[in-house]
Amino acid sequence: MAMGGLVVLGGFACDVGFIAVTRWALRISSRSYYIGKIVAVVVVNFLASLVLFVGSLLIARRLSEPWLHAKWKAGRSSSLLMGLGFSNSIDTLAPLVFFLLVLILLGHRVFWPLLSRPLYALQDLGITRRRKFFGAIGLGLLALAGFKVPELFKKVLETLVG
Repeated sequence: MAMGGLVVLGGFACDVGFIAVTRWALRISSRSYYIGKIVAVVVVNFLASLVLFVGSLLIARRLSEPWLHAKWKAGRSSSLLMGLGFSNSIDTLAPLVFFLLVLILLGHRVFWPLLSRPLYALQDLGITRRRKFFGAIGLGLLALAGFKVPELFKKVLETLVG
């Protein structure tokens, strides 16, 4: 069988295995109410995809060393594993999205209690009815963050108006 066919077949086998592991992990996390268990399942799933991607590339690099290549003629194996590693890169991107989503949700869970009290206190003061004051506070916070507010405001207007 040609080298390309082996890479496609190996990539397909890795994809099927990874999808089975991901479905199993999602089934476990869907039954759980504890955030720690859900995070652990997502992290393990991401690490498994990373092993598929980086592991095959590291083994391919090791097989391409000159002393090993001369002893075992490992060039074809190295090329096969390199192609397999690159075909598994998509398998790494999908769990990365879920991993980043979990990090965002954890950040929300940590910071929302800190932000909710001041926001509800401002709402009780009637800040939502004072749009100009609210806009001035927003521009002030942008300036405090280091943005050049007049230039930013011009770019926003150009984008909106055309």
